[in-house]
Amino acid sequence: MSAVQRNAFWSEREWPLNRKDWIFFGCAIEALGPLLCSEWSGEEFGRPKLGPPPKLVTTAPEPGPTLSGTGRGPEANWKAGRDSAGGANRAATAALLASLEARAEAENERLSELYRPLDERATKVSRAVVQAFLDEELAAGYMDNRTGDIVPVPPSWWAAEDCSARFDWGKIDRLNPVRAGGWKEPKDPSWLFVASAKLTTFIEARSASEDWRPEIHAPAKDWCKRAAVQTAARARLRRGGRTNPTNADVAREVAAMWVIDGRKPVKWESFRDYMSAP
Repeated sequence: MSAVQRNAFWSEREWPLNRKDWIFFGCAIEALGPLLCSEWSGEEFGRPKLGPPPKLVTTAPEPGPTLSGTGRGPEANWKAGRDSAGGANRAATAALLASLEARAEAENERLSELYRPLDERATKVSRAVVQAFLDEELAAGYMDNRTGDIVPVPPSWWAAEDCSARFDWGKIDRLNPVRAGGWKEPKDPSWLFVASAKLTTFIEARSASEDWRPEIHAPAKDWCKRAAVQTAARARLRRGGRTNPTNADVAREVAAMWVIDGRKPVKWESFRDYMSAP
């Protein structure tokens, strides 16, 4: 009975299309996640968000006249019965509500602990991405809601106290870009994009330092899960013109990389299944 709110941005993925020189923010994060965090699973930003346990409010019903033979008149009997039974009902209701709220809090604590690794990885990646924007290693832009044009965003817009809403919604509040904000849709939202040229350079520069080639006796199902392997596959695809490769594209490229050193071929579907397995 926890207040779980599903993030429709990541679960429903109703995203705008990429442009020639701009990659939508959500697509960029999917490419950057494995590069910046070796344990990246892809579920970090899309997992359900937990709100406070719901406050349960109800009222106890008033009983009818129940006391008879007390030597008092009908009206006095009715009032005495109401006060006596009503007090008992209120006490029982209060105890029930306290029990339900305690169970809700316990469930929230359980889910928070369950999601803790996802939250830690999301924080690690989001901080690295924000720093890259501040250092001008990456460049962002927002889509003008009237014209549809992409307007470059100055690096200073990433100096906000809390940029988490941008990762939760893929949007930026262009009228108040440095305000603090948590998991709440911006009041004046505009879709965020990342300059594709800088994104490619950023990925390739970090991929070059990672050795993706498999060891002699490395099992294919373990090798393909390495972040360096998947990052290198995406970089190779982008160099070939695939600016937004799908998971199937990555699996096919990983299959091609596997046989570079003369290893026995493995079906790309197998790599796809290996990489999606927990």
